[in-house]
Amino acid sequence: MLRLFTGLSIPDHIAERLLPLQTNLPKARWRPRENFHITLKFFGEVDHETANKLHEALSKIKFEPFELTLKGSGWFGGNKPQSVWIGISPCESLKQLHLASVKAAKIAGLSIEQQRYTPHITLAYFRTTPPEPVVNWVRQHSLFKSQPIFINCFKLYTSQLGKGKSKYSVED
Repeated sequence: MLRLFTGLSIPDHIAERLLPLQTNLPKARWRPRENFHITLKFFGEVDHETANKLHEALSKIKFEPFELTLKGSGWFGGNKPQSVWIGISPCESLKQLHLASVKAAKIAGLSIEQQRYTPHITLAYFRTTPPEPVVNWVRQHSLFKSQPIFINCFKLYTSQLGKGKSKYSVED
């Protein structure tokens, strides 16, 4: 079984602006630079045969290159924060690329549950932490904005869970 998702890589000059944000948050498990990405669609555990079908369906996705901008900050988990992130300005092209990934998954025979798409770059995860420092961190970084990022491709990634951190590799 493979744990798969589609995503967009983050250019080094943008990642360099994100790394200094990884401070002042107790109990945060900061993500290493090599894990920075924007998820288009997480597919979960997929057998090899279905993974091949998914890869084939994804390879047929065509789109015009576009630009997106990182903007703002937030967290998932409500009163029990699970992660903090930097957001993405609304971008119709990004939304369409997400929907194309969902369609490819359905073509490959995957059962996809409908979820609201919130594009972001995760900077840290938590096991347990009180919400107050997370709220303060989000406020501190709420005005973050990057230069435009040029997007002309997406990738299919494998996520390997490991002790302490996940490792992502691009599927060819």
